[in-house]
Amino acid sequence: MKIQLNTDVHIDGTEALAAQVSATVEQALERFSEHVTRVKVHLSDENGGKNGPHDQRCMLEANNHPGRASPGRGCRASRCRTRTA
Repeated sequence: MKIQLNTDVHIDGTEALAAQVSATVEQALERFSEHVTRVKVHLSDENGGKNGPHDQRCMLEANNHPGRASPGRGCRASRCRTRTA
């Protein structure tokens, strides 16, 4: 499963962040690894330059193998609110 991280201009897409996101996504989607070929992770800061951990947005886009049924009821983009420690 290939994991691609995309960030907006307000989030620093460092190698450390990419490694953390990849590990989290791989662990969460491990049971679907035979079905999912790629996951795109989109991180953005909804308030731009304003500080605060509660305005960050995470959107996941999963692609399955061509010709195979989607796991569960289908793959849809998921949205979640993230908090930084």
